[in-house]
Amino acid sequence: MSDDFLNNYLARFDRAEAKRKGQPRQVALELKFPLVVREDGRAASRESVSALWQYLDRQGWRAMQDAHSGKVVGAQLVRDSKTDTLSSATGHCVIELSTAPEHNLGDLKKRVAEALAPVLSFCRQGELVLLGQGIHPISKPSPDLLTDKGRNVFWDDIFVRREKGARVHLFTVTAASQVHIDVGVAEAGDALAVFNGLSPAQLALNANSMVWGNRVDTAHKCVHETFWDRWMPHEDRVGMPEAKPQSLTGYLEHLINLRPVYVERDGEPIMLPAVGSFREFLQSDRVEGARQSGEKVSVEPRPEDCLLYTSPSPRDRT
Repeated sequence: MSDDFLNNYLARFDRAEAKRKGQPRQVALELKFPLVVREDGRAASRESVSALWQYLDRQGWRAMQDAHSGKVVGAQLVRDSKTDTLSSATGHCVIELSTAPEHNLGDLKKRVAEALAPVLSFCRQGELVLLGQGIHPISKPSPDLLTDKGRNVFWDDIFVRREKGARVHLFTVTAASQVHIDVGVAEAGDALAVFNGLSPAQLALNANSMVWGNRVDTAHKCVHETFWDRWMPHEDRVGMPEAKPQSLTGYLEHLINLRPVYVERDGEPIMLPAVGSFREFLQSDRVEGARQSGEKVSVEPRPEDCLLYTSPSPRDRT
């Protein structure tokens, strides 16, 4: 099945490539904005965030429920056959906007403004504000800030070799945004190398997350980066190849040898502690998994399981 997965994935890229032929590039955004109390910059309460989703529902947005917890964790709006999504990130107080793609930055800026307009209206009514530019609230990370999402319930059970206190809730106040840029198949290797090579310069120019523990950290411009070092103190970052891949196929071959963390069955996350790689997983008839309770279950691999670990390209999200 691993060969089928690679071939199917490459076929997806080929279809996207044919779709984009003769068209300008597209770009999409994932922007994170901590929602805080205007008076003192504390993280907004869970009740305030729940009220935001109810407000958006009245404005024509469609509520999104987490399949595992059954709780509303966001809302979606379809405009011009394109979907924009507002949701809570790891922390319920961090509002994430995932935009549909656009062909230019001007249209994308307009899309962001239109999507955020009802959120800002809600904030004015409730004495709340959104923090931009990656700035953190003054609230310290806390388990009380975790969003009621199925994917949040088991990370602490998987990553155990960390310093004391470095739990998944460490990421409940961070607000790192992402950009999705439309690149062609032939460009994939160069794009991967360039974007990763420029990441230190991007941090130096754009990072603003200096607030930590209700004070300004004078040693780091991007405190968020140190959180990853605390989260995995004895391991290197995973996912990036040691050398530039010579082709998209080479990069996918690298990815399929990484270790999967979990799959979902009926909305419930199932951990895969004994599986060494995606390749091993996809070549197995069945593997042993574990529910968050610790109960052992038998899991039959599915090709779509790997899609949990990928972000759709702007072309796919059109």
